[in-house]
Amino acid sequence: RLLAHLRWSLIALEKQWMAENQLQSSGDMFFLTWSEIQQNLEKPSQRKLSSIIHTRKNNYEKLAAQSNVPLVIYGTPPDTLPDSEATTSDQMLVLEGIGASAGEIQGEILVIHSMQEFPSQINDGMILVVPFTDAGWATIFGKAGGIISEVGGKLSHGAILAREYGIPAIMDVHQALTRLKNGQKVRMNGLTGRIEILET
Repeated sequence: RLLAHLRWSLIALEKQWMAENQLQSSGDMFFLTWSEIQQNLEKPSQRKLSSIIHTRKNNYEKLAAQSNVPLVIYGTPPDTLPDSEATTSDQMLVLEGIGASAGEIQGEILVIHSMQEFPSQINDGMILVVPFTDAGWATIFGKAGGIISEVGGKLSHGAILAREYGIPAIMDVHQALTRLKNGQKVRMNGLTGRIEILET
């Protein structure tokens, strides 16, 4: 409740600052720190806010484009993250993760990086590969034949939704988004957490 009220207050303040031309677009407020917001309340500076937000938006876009994010980063994050290492066909034949919803299916891979990529046509012959799962994916998962996620465990939203829908799901599959390609045929077992790539 506290976080909800804080967010509503920030959105109201954002609308006020947009009307005063201190902010350019909706969502800019959330590129600022709490101390920066407090400082601007005491001493408004449109130029300073624009510079901070522009820099952080650019950094956000660069990081959002990274497809191979390390599981753990110690210390200061690097400016650029390494590209995915090439793997041989032998290494690609089988992937393993955490079996989160029992069931076995053979189908075609459909890689979805974000909710914005929501395809118009999904059927139960498709196995969706996603970076992570939350409650917002529910409408998509209900139409799919199976779920493979790079991040998550047996108690993640995607795993729970998959069990409710009665479809197999495998979570915590390392580099699934880069190792699996659209249209590939695979066989997945949601009990054992094993994914067999039938077509490379």
